[in-house]
Amino acid sequence: MNALRASAGLPQLVWDDGLAASATARAASMSQTGVDQAHYSGAVANEVVAAGFGAGQDVISAWFNETNMTGVPNGHHDWEMNGSFTRVGFGYVNGWIVGHAE
Repeated sequence: MNALRASAGLPQLVWDDGLAASATARAASMSQTGVDQAHYSGAVANEVVAAGFGAGQDVISAWFNETNMTGVPNGHHDWEMNGSFTRVGFGYVNGWIVGHAE
C-alpha cells in the first residue's frame, strides 16, 4: 500500500500495533456476525473490510482498483489514498480482513 501511496506523492503509513489490535478484534467479530450497519453507515470512516481474500497484497490491489464495489464511489481506494492518514493496522481472522487507519 505504501508503494501505491508513494506513486501518488503521499507519505508512507507507519504500522500501529493499537490499530492492528482494534482491526483484529473487528475482523474476529465480523467473522462471526458479518459486516454490521455501523460500517455501512460510514460511522467507522477509518475502516476498510474485505472477506474472501488472503491476507496481503491481493486485497490491497482490489481496494485500490475498485469501481463502486460498495455503493460509495471509490470508497476503499480513497481510504488507501487518504493523505491525512499517517498510521495503519490490519487484522485477519477466518478470511475477514479489516484495516484501521488514522
